[in-house]
Amino acid sequence: MQENKGLYNALIRRLGEMVKESVELEQRVHQLTGDYNRVVKQLQGKEKPDFSPTGHTLGELTDALERCKSLERDNKILASEKRDSEKLYNELQKRCVAAEGNYNDLRLLANEYEERIARFEQAEFVRMNKDCVYYPIAPGESLILVGSYNCMKCSHFMKQSMTEDGYVLCACRYDNNKGENEPENKVSDE
Repeated sequence: MQENKGLYNALIRRLGEMVKESVELEQRVHQLTGDYNRVVKQLQGKEKPDFSPTGHTLGELTDALERCKSLERDNKILASEKRDSEKLYNELQKRCVAAEGNYNDLRLLANEYEERIARFEQAEFVRMNKDCVYYPIAPGESLILVGSYNCMKCSHFMKQSMTEDGYVLCACRYDNNKGENEPENKVSDE
């Protein structure tokens, strides 16, 4: 259980880091795209360059063009990394949901086992072929013998020894303390 919780926490932490990286990459892509668009407009003459009035050399313009191409490559690389990060983010999100579902299933199973163990630990042995002390006696009802067929149909019955002078494991006291069964519904009519 603790390992699943640690894995779950590690996945959530990594997921947060990836979201942060994705946002940073997206901001960088926007910045590079803006730089690239400005340089392209300057090269096409649509926007006045921020250059000095003395003019520019062919070398300066070539450097600017190389910078544009470099920015364009960087933009493509960052866009690809962003897509990969988003895929990884989605995969981790699915794994987190699955891990949370597994954790919840295991928690329910552990609770059920704990309930069964507590019921078994608090059950008591009742000698067979004696009158049941827990069965409610109403006028006109006959007594139930411990170990009889009606005893085995009881919802509190857990186990019976196979010897003739054996015992029955009965969870009536525990069940009544838990409020799970009302006394009048003790024996099922199946």
